[in-house]
Amino acid sequence: MSDVTSSESLTKEFPDYCHEACETQSKTANVLLRKLWPHRTKMACLLLSVSFLGNIILTAFVIVLLPKGSEQPFSGPACPNKWIGHQGKCYYFSKEKRNWTSSQDFCLSHNASLMTFSASEEKDFVIRFKGKDIFWIGLRRDSSQTWKWTNGVDSSLEVIGNGGDCAFLNDENIATSSWCQMKLFWICSKTDILQCSGAEGCCCKAGTSELGFAF
Repeated sequence: MSDVTSSESLTKEFPDYCHEACETQSKTANVLLRKLWPHRTKMACLLLSVSFLGNIILTAFVIVLLPKGSEQPFSGPACPNKWIGHQGKCYYFSKEKRNWTSSQDFCLSHNASLMTFSASEEKDFVIRFKGKDIFWIGLRRDSSQTWKWTNGVDSSLEVIGNGGDCAFLNDENIATSSWCQMKLFWICSKTDILQCSGAEGCCCKAGTSELGFAF
């Protein structure tokens, strides 16, 4: 008797329109499920793509926000700004023209001198770097007509021409005599390499070129 009473009370609590609404919702859900089921693979791919893209954006955001480590300044032998380092020496290739004496004075004011060749390798480096321009070098002829370097050492380098008592490297990289008052580019060299600690004034590590030459 109690079971019948319970069933009747449930029927009274849920009238017919409630049962109809539930059936309608169930049918609608089934219809949607049948329509979406064939596209389940596409939906899964879409969800994976969205998740992957979100991870990329999050990673990029974290990288941008992370503090960058401070770069360690270079410490060691180096050359002054606008000078080129090679095999423990610094070279300066001028951008203006002067006579031989004025060129030497410029070099001396920078604790250097017009370039001398101490080895064929050094000359090869200068030839490769200077291109076709004409540069004064530290070679001059004294009263005895002996060609000497600025350091006082006699030169065994062949000098062509009889144009004067000073020498330059011509466009074919041959030492050529000239009138000392002629205005040409010049090359300074020095061996007192700076000890660079990352401060301004040092640009080239000894043995490297600021223009990217490998030597």
